Amino acid sequence: MLQNLDHRITATGPSQAGATPHRPVTTDPELAADLTAILAGVAEIAVLLQVATERETDPIRMARAVLAKATCDDLRHRLEDAARVLSADVLLTLFAEMNDLCAEVAAIGLLPRD
Repeated sequence: MLQNLDHRITATGPSQAGATPHRPVTTDPELAADLTAILAGVAEIAVLLQVATERETDPIRMARAVLAKATCDDLRHRLEDAARVLSADVLLTLFAEMNDLCAEVAAIGLLPRD
């Protein structure tokens, strides 16, 4: 899945024929699917955190949600930028940051339980 990040992305974004916003166009369809799924996951977390900041009544949980939302927005932008040039080192660092973000969201208690 994410083990082989030495492929080049040729284009990204809506200006490329057939591309959708935030969907990388790459010579490796598996990598493109991974990046698309990761960007979608970050977008879902951003929505969850936005709702939490609007509805949370506990001030500590709200403050944590606001900080996590800012982190999430920053991470999403950096992932989109990294997907354009596909730097393996940068992507792996950002994937680790996404794991940290998910852990923070879980610690706040915002993730639904199975």
